[in-house]
Amino acid sequence: MRVIRTIEEAATQIKILTDRLDAIETRNIDLHGRRLVNAGEAVDASDYITQAGVNKLIDPFQSLLTPTPIRENAPPVICKAYQNTLQSVGSGSWTALALDATSIDTQSLHSNVTNNTRITIKTPGYYLVSGRCAFVGSNLGERGVYSKITFAAGGSVQSGYAFQPTAPVSANGMGGIDVHKLAAGDYVEVYSFQSTGGNLNTSPGIYATYLFVVQIL
Repeated sequence: MRVIRTIEEAATQIKILTDRLDAIETRNIDLHGRRLVNAGEAVDASDYITQAGVNKLIDPFQSLLTPTPIRENAPPVICKAYQNTLQSVGSGSWTALALDATSIDTQSLHSNVTNNTRITIKTPGYYLVSGRCAFVGSNLGERGVYSKITFAAGGSVQSGYAFQPTAPVSANGMGGIDVHKLAAGDYVEVYSFQSTGGNLNTSPGIYATYLFVVQIL
């Protein structure tokens, strides 16, 4: 069954349905698909509507009964969470970053307190996903970051991977972006890595260490 997505498509399907009903009326067909004939008039197979014909007739009507919500009238799905407080990241392992502040969240996808490493999807669709991490300066080791998508149906994937093999002396950040098809219950996190040999603090801030999702389709 074809899904109607816009008012214009609905109007077109209504016109098609009306034309078909008019055609049936001119053929003098009753509600059971039988052509009304005069007494003694010959009847053949063409006087009956087949099941395929009935399905073709009612398909536009079925579509009108179950339309897809028109996206233009719905608020966009956008969520950006970021670090307002620095986080100490251990050396040599990937660490999920706690995001204790939110700049925009149109569907309450993130909590600054509970599971605050996550942005959890509610509306299925295609999303831009981007994570970034900034560290304070150190001339030791490597730096890395990626976004991790954990699927409600099971499994996970890494996305937007960035790696810096040469240690920056001053504070430095990196990130990546990608497009993913996400379902309700899937959640996104940003992971960071450093190999200084000791703990290293992140550099917090709305433009420094963050994670965001934006639905595009």
